Amino acid sequence: MSKKLLIALTLVLLLALSFTSGLFVSKALADTWTQMNVDGFGNSNNTASTALNQTGGGSGAYCVGTRNTVTGCQVWDYYSSDKIWRKISPSDGFGDVNNTEITSIILDSAGHARYFGTKNTVTGCELWERKAGGTWRQIGEDGFGDNDNTEIASMRNYSGNYVLYVGTTNSTDGCEFFKVVYGSSTPVVTKLAGSGAPVGYGFGNPNNVSASSIVFSNQGNWHMFVGTRNTVTGCEVWRYGGPAPSHFDKVGTNGFGHPGPLHPATARRRPHSAPSTMPTDVAAVSLCCL
Repeated sequence: MSKKLLIALTLVLLLALSFTSGLFVSKALADTWTQMNVDGFGNSNNTASTALNQTGGGSGAYCVGTRNTVTGCQVWDYYSSDKIWRKISPSDGFGDVNNTEITSIILDSAGHARYFGTKNTVTGCELWERKAGGTWRQIGEDGFGDNDNTEIASMRNYSGNYVLYVGTTNSTDGCEFFKVVYGSSTPVVTKLAGSGAPVGYGFGNPNNVSASSIVFSNQGNWHMFVGTRNTVTGCEVWRYGGPAPSHFDKVGTNGFGHPGPLHPATARRRPHSAPSTMPTDVAAVSLCCL
């Protein structure tokens, strides 16, 4: 990936706002914003656009997931060719009103929105796949067998459409981490971190309540890095080298050893006078390999 992408992300920026799920576009980094949809996609219960991805290889197509605590989350598609939003989710909340939010949208190798993660605080998060032809199926069990896995916090696909890595939020025991392999008609789900795995809940630390970010590095030997949210002892970064599930090792120190007012994940600074009753660097919510 060219480092220039860090300077010029794209000529079209999208901003998802949390007020009646209004979606706005700014072209060529301009100061003028234009709303792309009607409020809430015509449904006031869609209170936020919680996941967004550009599809179709940059051809002016987008996919948006909503938060809807009344009837369940929704997924919408947009194509610049006709400028029409279409609801593509089979039903609100995928048939479960407790799926209140789309937390992640991942593309396949062809640039189509294919994998969708949800937030569900009742029966556990769900992972859904939209296959070619528009058919949908759930992958794995609710909460991956544990209803304390309330949210799919992060997802990344590797090797085209054949391997998907998924991190959860689990505020009870600590996050869990999964690998989904597509080698047959039925995807195989393997737990890499969590109950019964070689690496336990929260990568061995129950205060790591969320596996909040995933990034791959192809420099030298392949590695995957996973960032966590930890409000007790500070965020952590874990490196996975495979192929054995136990090949996780911690990189650096908790919270990057930073007691000051800098939050590295979002490049925000708190006022120096702000009280600090917990580690400041609590979440590695975004990772990038250069």
